[in-house]
Amino acid sequence: MNKLAAVAAAVTLALVATAAATAPSQAFYPKYVYSGGLAGLVLGATIAAAAANDRSYAYDYYDESWADHVDACYSTYKTYSAADDRYTAALDGAGNPIRVFCRL
Repeated sequence: MNKLAAVAAAVTLALVATAAATAPSQAFYPKYVYSGGLAGLVLGATIAAAAANDRSYAYDYYDESWADHVDACYSTYKTYSAADDRYTAALDGAGNPIRVFCRL
C-alpha cells in the first residue's frame, strides 16, 4: 500500500509540476520553467526511490512465517542477523563487510 501511495503521489506531483512549468504565464521566464520541471523530476524520483526501498514484510515479528524466514536465513547464511535482516555477502577491497538483505 505504501508503494502505491508513493507512486500515486509521484505521478500527481509530476503532472502538477509539468502543468505549472508549461503555463503561459511562465513562458517568458525560461529559467523558472526549467527549474520547476527539474524540481518535479527530482522530487518524483526521490519518492519513487523511497517506495522501492520499502522493506516491510507481509508478516510481523511474532508471525510464524517470519520465524520460518529467520530460520531459513540462519541455516543458509552463517553471518545472518535478524536485527537488520542482512547477512555478510563478501568483503570489499578495503576489508569492510558488504551486508545484503536476506530474501529467502
